[in-house]
Amino acid sequence: MALGRGIAAAMGGALAGSVAWAMAIGMPLPERVAKADFIGVVEIRSVWLSGAEEPGRNADARVLDVIKGERIPSHVIISFDDGLGCPKELFERGAVYLVFLREDRDGGYSALNFGQGRFEVRDDLIDYWGRKEVVRLDEAKADIERLMAR
Repeated sequence: MALGRGIAAAMGGALAGSVAWAMAIGMPLPERVAKADFIGVVEIRSVWLSGAEEPGRNADARVLDVIKGERIPSHVIISFDDGLGCPKELFERGAVYLVFLREDRDGGYSALNFGQGRFEVRDDLIDYWGRKEVVRLDEAKADIERLMAR
């Protein structure tokens, strides 16, 4: 009987962890739009190790389009997970992304809610835009602008 309770407790802990994990990665689009300090399209110019005590990387991003944000410079520095832990949140040099960023205390930015804070744009198309099909960048921007107009 004691063994059964131990297994039940362990499974309960695992389930609680799974629920917390799902909540961490499941931020709906309206919440991302509301919480982001900057939403826009960027091109990653360079990526480097942060040099901080915690593992991480930084990316220099050239701002191509601002959808939301005030006084956004032409280049922003984005801090991101280096892929050692999960979830992996990577920006690659030369790639273009639609990003949802929060401003950090040091004036740089971080992607909002891990991978949900960035969507790679290829040939003006975005995969995994909350739907299974591919959407055009202008459709994703229209979704964001509709939510901002509320």
